[in-house]
Amino acid sequence: MLDVGVGGGRASLPLAPPAALVTGVDVSQELLDTFSQAARGTGVAYRAVAGRWPDVAAQVGPADVVVCHHVLYNVADLVSFARALTDHARVRVVVELTAQHPAANLTPAWRALHGIERPTRPVAADAVAVLREMGLTVHAEPGWRALAPAGDGRDRAAVVAFARRRLCVGPERDAEIDVLLGPDSASPSRQVATLWWDTGG
Repeated sequence: MLDVGVGGGRASLPLAPPAALVTGVDVSQELLDTFSQAARGTGVAYRAVAGRWPDVAAQVGPADVVVCHHVLYNVADLVSFARALTDHARVRVVVELTAQHPAANLTPAWRALHGIERPTRPVAADAVAVLREMGLTVHAEPGWRALAPAGDGRDRAAVVAFARRRLCVGPERDAEIDVLLGPDSASPSRQVATLWWDTGG
């Protein structure tokens, strides 16, 4: 298995076995170290490759399955990125992303704090359209809900601090942000889409 944007390995390590080897690619050496430690701790055979995809694609061999977990919104050239994913998959590519941009919940706060209207796109449906235009037979699994990182075991103060950093303001605005986030943001969840296509390799 190849995991592009591996982070700490949450998308791929639980799949070993049956995966016999997990190759993780990430731009962050700190996250690669976390992935490597987790793989060693669970006895999973692994390889860690530092760099940005698809720049390091030539350093990575093919895999039966390629996964990519919450990365697409950070990709400038989706066509080249997806083509390299497809070229490395013998059987299937599986991509997970939120249905809307992960920062979309902060749109009202941007309006209130800065007077800025944030764009409403891209969304997951845009990615599907681009991938299908490439000629890929993309399947989109029905949406499901997942806990957002900011609410993953964090208290309200941590949620507010996380939002503050994204909103580019100082801690003196925390009380305003707390109100703007609303009462449900201590455990925010997001609609998530799972996309997959077979490669016929």
